[in-house]
Amino acid sequence: MTALRNALDAFGEIETGTGTVVGLDFDGTLAPIVERPEQAALPAGTGKALERLAGRFPVVIVSGRGAADLRGRVGLDRVWYAGSHGFEITDGGGRPIPGNPAAEHEGLVAAIDGIEGSLRERFGETGGLLVERKRFGVAVHYRLRPSAEAEVSAAAEHLAATLPDLEVIHGKRVAEIRPAVEWNKGTAFLWTAGRLRPDGAGPLVYVGDDTTDEDAFRAVAGRGSGILVAEEPRTTAASHALRDPGEVRRFLERLAAG
Repeated sequence: MTALRNALDAFGEIETGTGTVVGLDFDGTLAPIVERPEQAALPAGTGKALERLAGRFPVVIVSGRGAADLRGRVGLDRVWYAGSHGFEITDGGGRPIPGNPAAEHEGLVAAIDGIEGSLRERFGETGGLLVERKRFGVAVHYRLRPSAEAEVSAAAEHLAATLPDLEVIHGKRVAEIRPAVEWNKGTAFLWTAGRLRPDGAGPLVYVGDDTTDEDAFRAVAGRGSGILVAEEPRTTAASHALRDPGEVRRFLERLAAG
């Protein structure tokens, strides 16, 4: 496993220019990881850097969180929000962007309602586990009880298997059931970049920390820079790295400064 060059130390290698669009994960990237998802908050300095950056390049926040949740935590009208792994894409005012291919799977929301009920019945009162509902998905977090990983994963896989149109994706101490379609953070970011730069997106920059961000790193490979946020090296499709959300803030400040 080869250690990636730090994006701050190798800033000159991060290509930007006319048509650049910047994609950013939220938890573990813009905001520090916390014990419970509802406790996550955008640091004030990062918010200011984001606001300045959005004055230079189009910015889209790409996250497993719902779009409304993201918008409430970031609070900027100049960025777009791709929530639920890109199944919900809105502008800064919360208005859905028309034409999103993933939105055609609205009919699966009722099935996810039923899955949510089963997960809450099984894990809702279990210490250290948290069931989180999103419009196009339902997740079980086991950060406070990592020993439950196998139990949670098995239950999620069993429930998803009861319906052919659902699948399980795994992130950092979380298992999420969502529609089983060819749509992820990578396809969502490319689709959004095409709407933000209809004349043709230039070099793309994507920053994320989770395993689900690997789809976006692969999507931007050859078209820009994928930047992994991680304290230790790991196998990744990213081209560069940053250690933590503090370094992400410094990176955004440099991007915004030009």
